[in-house]
Amino acid sequence: MQFRFHLILLLVFLSGFLGATPKDSVKTYLWGLIKIKSGQGLDYEDGYVYDRIFHPREFNESITFIPLEVSYGLGLNGGGGEDLDLMKTGWIRFEENPPYTFDGGSWSNRFGHQLELDFLKTNLSHYILKTSWADMHTGINFRYSSIFWPSSIPNTEWTNLNPSWDAPNTAFSPRLFTVGLSHSWIIQRSQRWYLTFKYTYGVAFADFYQSQATKQYEPTPSGWGPSTSYTAGYRWVFDPGMTNRYAVGFDVKHIYTKIDRISDSNNLTPVSRFDLANYGLYLTINVFYGGRKTSGDKGKEYYFHRDYVKAVKHLNAFLLEHPTHSNRYKAEALLRESERKIPHQFMREGLSYDERNMPDKALDRYLRARVVATDSVMLAVLNFRIDQIADKHVYDAELLLEKGDSKKALSVVENVATYSNKARELLPRFRARVLLRDGEIAMEAGVYKKALHLFAQAMRKSPDLNIEIGLLQHQIAVKLVEQANSIEDQDAILLAIESLEIAEKLSPAFRESDKMVLIQLKNALKEFEAQQQQILINERMKKVRQELEKQRRPSAEVGMTIPEVQAILGEPREKVHRPNVEGEDHQLWLYPMVDEKELQITFFDFIVIRIEVR
Repeated sequence: MQFRFHLILLLVFLSGFLGATPKDSVKTYLWGLIKIKSGQGLDYEDGYVYDRIFHPREFNESITFIPLEVSYGLGLNGGGGEDLDLMKTGWIRFEENPPYTFDGGSWSNRFGHQLELDFLKTNLSHYILKTSWADMHTGINFRYSSIFWPSSIPNTEWTNLNPSWDAPNTAFSPRLFTVGLSHSWIIQRSQRWYLTFKYTYGVAFADFYQSQATKQYEPTPSGWGPSTSYTAGYRWVFDPGMTNRYAVGFDVKHIYTKIDRISDSNNLTPVSRFDLANYGLYLTINVFYGGRKTSGDKGKEYYFHRDYVKAVKHLNAFLLEHPTHSNRYKAEALLRESERKIPHQFMREGLSYDERNMPDKALDRYLRARVVATDSVMLAVLNFRIDQIADKHVYDAELLLEKGDSKKALSVVENVATYSNKARELLPRFRARVLLRDGEIAMEAGVYKKALHLFAQAMRKSPDLNIEIGLLQHQIAVKLVEQANSIEDQDAILLAIESLEIAEKLSPAFRESDKMVLIQLKNALKEFEAQQQQILINERMKKVRQELEKQRRPSAEVGMTIPEVQAILGEPREKVHRPNVEGEDHQLWLYPMVDEKELQITFFDFIVIRIEVR
């Protein structure tokens, strides 16, 4: 029993350990130089692995300019032959055959260092042809090299053969200054690193006699000749996001230099030529511009991850930003393929949401797919599934109607109507239901006129509601008959009569009681109209009497006294009283009139002398 318990624990532990592998695991090939994401849950477009291996950066910017590249390292000088067995001998030639061969000394006497500078390395095809099929750069090259522990020349043996070859305490120490051109080819497979291959050719100037006492080089003899080099290297990029970026790495280099033009005015050496084949390892640092990822790289990545919508967006941006890119035609082909596959992406996403019971999100993807789909079979499938979802929403709206939530039901159907013909056909009925419900609320509040208006609108939108609306109109009519003696809204009675007359024509179920209500409403309307007519007559008679009284009333005239004016017009709104120095009384009385005018009466010594309207 205990053994079985421990076995179960072991299996649980192993399953947890094995299940902890992340979905987006990364597989590496060629010792980590190629990295490919793989694992559960990832779905790549066909050709992804091939592209990662052979075309990882086909849409990248060209490396346009390398203003400076500095290399420093250690190397070993050997013979000028192509075979490694000639590195020890045969690389120094003489005017005459000496009594024995001098090859520059042991291996330690050929070990030295080198400093190399490359300036203004320019991607000429990018600037001249406005495109670049490869990152190839041309620049100016300077190189300095010397050895650490040179070997002494065989002075005694050489002077025995020729006394002028006398250079005591002197070492054979080739020191080279080289100037020329460099051509580089960069292969960048990552934002973080790249490989470089370089070829240089130029002219080397050499001093090779060094005083062992002072460590100074003798000005003569000296020489010059052609020099070439071959370099292969690796660079690590510090910050891929910078405009000017820095890289550091190492180079393996072979340099061949032939010093075959010796200047020896004092005839101090029998050396007529020497060939240096240098092999070394160098540390290099440089600064460069370009080489960054573009929107085209992002677009291709989205394409292989089957996100064609984002792929189209980034590929279009790439074509606008890089109209002369050498791989533009590939981006255009990838763009066309992405556009063709967008409907498939939306449909696949919709099916995924359907499987997770998320119909609204699935619907959004199906609708997007239908907009861009051209395949008739796909369109038929999309329309079928969209109609299914629409029917479900319409059914939900019907349930909301039954619960009395007509406005929410209408909102649901209006949303569905944006993509479903069936829902568009149902819109008038749902809108009529909203009007009907609003009418019922107005009816309950006693606002019969508004209720009858809403019922009429609902009936026009959905004639199948005639019977239901007719019953409500009858209820309002009955209430209006009950309130006929106190009714003050003639329009409400007219609307009720109109509604019942329409119902009488359209509804076969119009009852005798409905006819009686209609007759009573018409009688009430007649009584109401008679009352209103009498009121109008009384009002008019009152106005006539007032006008007659006004005509019989005396009016103020010039020459009247203040008491006479007061008897006719009453007290004024304002009095302006100003007696003069002689004791004469001046007064101005102001009476308001219509249209913001006023009557002005001027008194002098209490007698009216002027009447004006201003």
